[in-house]
Amino acid sequence: MRAVLPSSAGRPGREAPHRHGLVQRYSRSYLIAHNREPYLVHGNCVYVIDQGWDSQRQQLRPEYRKYLIEGTVSPDFCFPLQMGREWGNNDIPWRVEPARDNVGSFLPSEYSGAIHIFSGHFGSGGWEDVWFQKGVGVVGEHYIHNGTYDEYTKRLVSR
Repeated sequence: MRAVLPSSAGRPGREAPHRHGLVQRYSRSYLIAHNREPYLVHGNCVYVIDQGWDSQRQQLRPEYRKYLIEGTVSPDFCFPLQMGREWGNNDIPWRVEPARDNVGSFLPSEYSGAIHIFSGHFGSGGWEDVWFQKGVGVVGEHYIHNGTYDEYTKRLVSR
């Protein structure tokens, strides 16, 4: 998947309220703040921006925009989320697949039908599982780096 921003991206347009924060319109892309980390919604994909946002200038950093254009940055989600769908790059490949045994056992039963998204590379040796519930969003995450103590589990407690 190659994400190419329109040439006018990065110039602020109208601002509109959003239930998770502030949405700023950038041509056909949207920038949204979530958990104090901005993410970009472009086309059918969502990118967590991490260090690619210049909060003083309120725009994407030039190097991040370059990585988007080159397809070096992996989107975190691409919709629609359908079984077998894949996106990302060699470093962070994502795919929608059935969950491995017991990997989602920490999720409340109301999310037992959540869509499972998996990345089995994540740099080197990391596995990340994400569960997405239609009408809710991300309801759980589990990350483990094989051979190390680096591991975390997150779940939606209430909505």
